[in-house]
Amino acid sequence: MKNILFVGNSYTYFNDMPTRFFAPMIRQHGDWQVTAVTCGGYHLDQFADPTDPEGIRLRQTIADRHFDVAVLQDFSLAALVDVQRMDQGLDKIVRLLQSHVEKFVLFATWGRKTGCPTLDELGLDSNEMTNIIADKYAELGKKYHFAVAHTGKAFVEYALQHPDAELYCEDLHHPSPLGSELVARTICDVVLQLYPDITR
Repeated sequence: MKNILFVGNSYTYFNDMPTRFFAPMIRQHGDWQVTAVTCGGYHLDQFADPTDPEGIRLRQTIADRHFDVAVLQDFSLAALVDVQRMDQGLDKIVRLLQSHVEKFVLFATWGRKTGCPTLDELGLDSNEMTNIIADKYAELGKKYHFAVAHTGKAFVEYALQHPDAELYCEDLHHPSPLGSELVARTICDVVLQLYPDITR
């Protein structure tokens, strides 16, 4: 059996993505146990903080356990408005988890949907926001030699192929059930690439 840990915020837990969508996909390729430690609006540095309630919960979750993979998702705007915090947060969470985790995957999120006020505040369109996020995660992936699941790019590609599909919920930034399914598929594909001996 292999164990996988998700650490992130509502972009991870929306629509119960880890258990509703990801787990059935990955279990088509073996016996995987899926664990998630998530909290809405959180940055990775908060999960790394030993005094934060979620930091305490994460430490309790990993105690005396080994995980084959950890999927890490930071605050969705961090790559645009707080790069230094993102860099430091990833370093802190990796230091916390590295003795418990064999391999890491960075979960690169997506731009807000056209019409979301956040885009106007940032002076960006949806694709520009996605590209900035993707570039930052790619940079961090290269720095740490971690795989990156580019879910934002997957959103863009899927929307081009299926223009009538709705990947966002009504708030214009969280994923719809279809969006969460696409997120799970993208992450699953990256995880399976880490284990080429697994029959796909």
